[in-house]
Amino acid sequence: MREGTHMRRWAELICLFILLPTAMALEWLPGAKLFWLLGAALGCGIWLAVSAPGGKKWRITRPGPLPAGMLWRIGVAAVVVTALTLVLHPERFLELPRRRTGLWLLIMALYPMLSAWPQEIIYRGFFFQRYAALFHRPWAMILASGAVFAYVHVIYANTLALSLSLVGGVLLSQAYARDQSLFWVTVEHAAYGLLVFTLGLGRYFYQGG
Repeated sequence: MREGTHMRRWAELICLFILLPTAMALEWLPGAKLFWLLGAALGCGIWLAVSAPGGKKWRITRPGPLPAGMLWRIGVAAVVVTALTLVLHPERFLELPRRRTGLWLLIMALYPMLSAWPQEIIYRGFFFQRYAALFHRPWAMILASGAVFAYVHVIYANTLALSLSLVGGVLLSQAYARDQSLFWVTVEHAAYGLLVFTLGLGRYFYQGG
């Protein structure tokens, strides 16, 4: 990549993954945050389908076999989120399924398609393809993808959302780098999110705590 193109790509990354979430957090952008997420995912998805180098690796309809270790990671996440909930907010443990069952079922149904999948298109599929030339080592790409994924959660204005998203983002980026399957990384992302909402920490990801 030529130096001018390299600098423009860095500027693009900063605008999309740092400045845009900052503007959302500061309420500088009109409309619901979900619409911005879906719009960004649509744009990134179109780029992946049309222009991405190595786009054949963007596998959403051909997921391949279940990735090794995914169920183990989800199980560990369930234990960690349960422990955090019982320590920080024991009164919220299983709050949604117990007290607001209808809302919980709605989240179970919609979260994978309206949140996990769009985010994976942006932060794994698009990010890995678009910015591959900026990060020459696999570990650098994994950390960068995990970091910008965590940063978008600045909109919730609490450190727990940022911290959990950083850990989850690095795990998801590592899984995508290894398996190259957008389908399975979306499934894993959805599992983490649904655990958070089911077990009692969901307020950190829509009310800020």
